Amino acid sequence: MSLGMKILGLGLMAVALASVLYLRALVRQLSEVPYLPTAEARVQLKESILGSAPGEPQTISLFFPVPGEGMLRREERTLTLVSAAPDRVRQILMALREGSREGMEGAIPAETQIRAVYLAPDGIVYVDFDQTLERAVSPGIRSETLTIYAIVNTLAVNLPSIQQVRILLEGREAETLAGHADLSRAYTPDPSWVEPTLPNPDR
Repeated sequence: MSLGMKILGLGLMAVALASVLYLRALVRQLSEVPYLPTAEARVQLKESILGSAPGEPQTISLFFPVPGEGMLRREERTLTLVSAAPDRVRQILMALREGSREGMEGAIPAETQIRAVYLAPDGIVYVDFDQTLERAVSPGIRSETLTIYAIVNTLAVNLPSIQQVRILLEGREAETLAGHADLSRAYTPDPSWVEPTLPNPDR
């Protein structure tokens, strides 16, 4: 093996180790802070402020499960996004939580709290939900995976700096979402879960 390849391999190992240490520190930080009613009130206040944020309206894409088809469908929505990246993540997830306007199934239960959002330097975003996400999603590998990719694809399509999404529940790493879909890793956006867009015959 050449010296250059050895250096490259050591560099990749260092990046992987740094990511693991970052996640452990993040989870420890979240788990040590109790989620009291006052914290929930702060989340609701923040969401209220973000919902009326000033700025230029933008068209974003949201992905919702198609009833009975096991796929996601894209819906466009006009949203005024703030400049701070973590708050943009929260705004987009709030829009996804509002549900479909075209008859699709919900991706995130309406009562779910978005507890915290963290953006890591390596392009991974950590989104911490409360237990409502786990309790309200329909158990099963297909439905749980659709929920995950509705979140992952929605964030990645609208925020190109996001490379992967890691979902946390109540500030902790979880093994699965509701007993099936793996939550022990970060997810990369996957367009194969999205229903192909049919051409508009009126154009």
